[in-house]
Amino acid sequence: MSTVIDTTSNCTAILTSLKQLGYGTIIRYYSSSAWKRLSQSEAIATGNAGLQQCVVYQNRQNQRADFTLAKGRAAGNAAHSYASDVIYQPPGTAIYFSVDFDASESEVNNSIIPYFNGVREGLAEAGDGTPNYRIGVYGSGRVCRMLSDASLVDFTWLSQSTGFGEYQAWLSSQRWHLKQNMPTRVSGIDCDTDDTNPSLPDFGAFLLPTGSLGPAAPSGPPPSGVGQFRVIARDGLRLRTGPSTDFEVRSIVSFGTILKVLSRSGDWALVDLSGDAAADGYVYSSFLRPA
Repeated sequence: MSTVIDTTSNCTAILTSLKQLGYGTIIRYYSSSAWKRLSQSEAIATGNAGLQQCVVYQNRQNQRADFTLAKGRAAGNAAHSYASDVIYQPPGTAIYFSVDFDASESEVNNSIIPYFNGVREGLAEAGDGTPNYRIGVYGSGRVCRMLSDASLVDFTWLSQSTGFGEYQAWLSSQRWHLKQNMPTRVSGIDCDTDDTNPSLPDFGAFLLPTGSLGPAAPSGPPPSGVGQFRVIARDGLRLRTGPSTDFEVRSIVSFGTILKVLSRSGDWALVDLSGDAAADGYVYSSFLRPA
């Protein structure tokens, strides 16, 4: 039986059910699309339920145009920032990057390999020179083989698309870490089950321990509403130009700062720092408490 599922759905409400059914790992998304993105509160709940997590970064990435050196560098930077600053994903674990189309050998050489070189550069840049996370790829057998042979990835996750190039050859090679199965429903959500390779049991998953987020990160849902709030992030809170980690950091708002929340956008708050009713940027609202 498969013990891993991957899904675009928030699993918070079904964690107990998944555990009872024998699932031990949930693969979720890092993405600029809020509807499928793993949130901090879901990650905490999953860890508290004793379930491992694994993550894949995907913003479309289903055609050649999505793969360039610059786009890979941006993806690595964004994924690292979200993993370290929002989810507090442990260093040394994996972030998979999706290649969700049947790339030819030429497309792998000319587009996808440069993209993954960029991913490595972006992870290193965001990690102050050291890529704190290992790189995985989700894709066809051909993509998995060529990136592995180029030593650009530590983990491979074979797509369910059996018609994609070199599917059977990579499956038979036993060099894969995860193999995705056909779509199904488990505990009321749409998902895929995934097989692990007994010969390569480490696929980069992590168990987020209770309390691992430290004193600056609350374990409950972010406060709601507008008005005066205090920053409780011990090392300061990043002020961004938009409501996700894909946006640039404008400045660091110091611990203890009183600011005004003007509106909410999902897990993010649009704030006024100077009290003049002008918006200065967005902060992650789990690090705020009513003043």
